[in-house]
Amino acid sequence: MRTLAIISLITLSLCGCKEGHYTIDVTRVIKNETSHNIVIGVFYRGEVREEITIGPFGIDSDQQICSGERGRLVNCDITLWRVSDSVRVTFDGNRFFTYCGTQETCLINSKNIMDLNVEGENASGYVETSRGIYEFPLTETDYESADPIDG
Repeated sequence: MRTLAIISLITLSLCGCKEGHYTIDVTRVIKNETSHNIVIGVFYRGEVREEITIGPFGIDSDQQICSGERGRLVNCDITLWRVSDSVRVTFDGNRFFTYCGTQETCLINSKNIMDLNVEGENASGYVETSRGIYEFPLTETDYESADPIDG
């Protein structure tokens, strides 16, 4: 009986379980619902940190196990723009728009690609299609509202 108690204590201590600590499997999907090639540039202080290219009607996805504590995320780098200040979406090299952070003024067509919230309501354009899978569609409406690059 004493051996069972010792094994239970060791298991609990190795678990590292903290009250309110949890993990969640998150997948971020960006869907190109247009007939245009899309390049997503991730910027920090004017420098490109990363670029994602998505062909017509294609997708880009990223998956990560995120951790949270007491109702908020403490470790989740699922969004490429976690350490960035803007994201530029370019269609066919001739139309673009820029998301500039998570401020309300940065919404384009009532969406913001930089504002994925895995712990609550997503009013930023992300749709949870199934448990832990969040999709962000880029549509013909987005293309039509994008600014021309040469004019």
